[in-house]
Amino acid sequence: MKTLLSTILITYISLNVAISQSHFHNGIPCGYEHGIKSMENKFPGFKNAVELSFKYAQINSENTQHLRTTYTIPVIIHIVWKNPIENIDSATIIEQINILNQDYQKLNPDTSNLRNIFLSVSGNPQINFRLDSIIRIQTNEVFYSTGIIPDMSITDRVKQDCFGGSAPFDTEKFLNIWICNLGSSGILGFAYPPANLSNWPSGAEAPSKGLEGVVLDYRVVGASGSITQGNTTIITQGRTATHEIGHYLGLRHIWGDGLLTFLGIPNCTDDDGISDTPNAGLNANFICDTLVNTCDTAQLGDLPDMIENFMDYASEDCMNTFTIGQSNLMRGLLGTGGTRNGLILNSNFISPPNNDNISQANLLQVQTNNNCLNYTSASTVGANPSYLNGCGSASDHDIWFRFEAISSDINLEITNVLTVSGMNSTLVYELFEDDCQNLNSLLCGTGTDTTFSNLINGNTYLLRIYSNDSLASHNFDICLSSNPSVNIQNINDENITIYPNPANETLRIKMPPFHKTTKISIHNLWGVQVLHELIVPSNSIEFAIDTKKLPSGVYFLKITRSNKDLYKKIKLIK
Repeated sequence: MKTLLSTILITYISLNVAISQSHFHNGIPCGYEHGIKSMENKFPGFKNAVELSFKYAQINSENTQHLRTTYTIPVIIHIVWKNPIENIDSATIIEQINILNQDYQKLNPDTSNLRNIFLSVSGNPQINFRLDSIIRIQTNEVFYSTGIIPDMSITDRVKQDCFGGSAPFDTEKFLNIWICNLGSSGILGFAYPPANLSNWPSGAEAPSKGLEGVVLDYRVVGASGSITQGNTTIITQGRTATHEIGHYLGLRHIWGDGLLTFLGIPNCTDDDGISDTPNAGLNANFICDTLVNTCDTAQLGDLPDMIENFMDYASEDCMNTFTIGQSNLMRGLLGTGGTRNGLILNSNFISPPNNDNISQANLLQVQTNNNCLNYTSASTVGANPSYLNGCGSASDHDIWFRFEAISSDINLEITNVLTVSGMNSTLVYELFEDDCQNLNSLLCGTGTDTTFSNLINGNTYLLRIYSNDSLASHNFDICLSSNPSVNIQNINDENITIYPNPANETLRIKMPPFHKTTKISIHNLWGVQVLHELIVPSNSIEFAIDTKKLPSGVYFLKITRSNKDLYKKIKLIK
């Protein structure tokens, strides 16, 4: 009817617990307006582009209405829990999936409660949800903020294993649902809208592909849930998941999220952009009032608010239907060319490797004497993308290893590479420092035999291996080896001070007197010397290096004394 301005769509409980149930949800019904202003400021033209993307999805769905096959969406459930009560049982998860399958195939028994005036627009999305895996992660982290406007970047940490959450399965191919404790933030659940439509402005999608999916509070999952904030309790029947997946599949609230509705003032000029959902000026406020008509214009044919719609805020025992227009929009996004089309193409579930994500990286022992006597078998079959901003792309399916350097040079050998799927036989390696929350790629490359140079003895490193084609997967054997006789020490062990670090044009070195000359050089992360070797007299205790000609970046400072090599990572900022 008007527009579809999709951004993070959040279901809130009012933070003002002193107000009565009849006004429970007025005031802060959704984080929609805050989000849309932020996106419009960051990406001018965002609002107009979303309107275009919505129209595209509608046209796509209308052109395929006659193809009424049931679409199947594979689902991965992540239960991220801190206290045992949050670790809900598998029976409740299965119960929730059954509720979704009823609601999205018009098999829910309460569909008979739909008022006669809406029977002609009642739709059937014909969407089936297939539960593929339940992942349980115990954590010490929390995933909610306590501000007036919740910080969704904190909640998004539940989707990132580096922050104590659970890394997603491929978000192009699976609907990931995270279940956790959302505290007293007022959020029942939230979902990012469809992303990566060709006519969306760059950056308008979720912050990264790995953040797409649905988050639910553990208290609203299943047929008999409830959540209490202060003195107010909401009884839920599994429809929070139905509602949030509606957002994930492109639907807006039926009242259109007009600005005035946040103040409890009916706004009938904005709506959800679906032609067959009656105009509504306010949300249903968690009650089930069949007489309410917030946009009564006294015009012939005007209908009351459709409180039975899953995309309203009625009490969950009142929700029972999607409209034909809503069903067609969701199917359009799942159909050929739609943003969520990858979901229904995923017909097979393959268990991922045990080192599919960073937090579960397999430990590799570095073998000595530059000799690989034993190899570790590995596979990228079933691996999921980590969506890092390193050498690879968002579609690279990777596995992880961790190792401790026993010398400055570590040899990587990959052998017995067997291509299981796809045509590309190339594997890519990528090296990181072992800092899960601050991953900076040290180097990367292709090939089956290479040497990592200028490593710090005793430090641990992460090794990412992935196929060079998102359609390819491989089995292979891997080994790390080194000659431990190379005498490498950290500069910090020698009472040597490097400052400032980061440096700009000059790097200073302060060191105790030494009876022989000292050699100093600077190398890039690939081991190439980028500053000529300098000879420092034995009586020098402070020395300055001119770094003006070196570009910004990370380097290794190498100090050699009595055939002992000392290394220190430095950073130059210009």
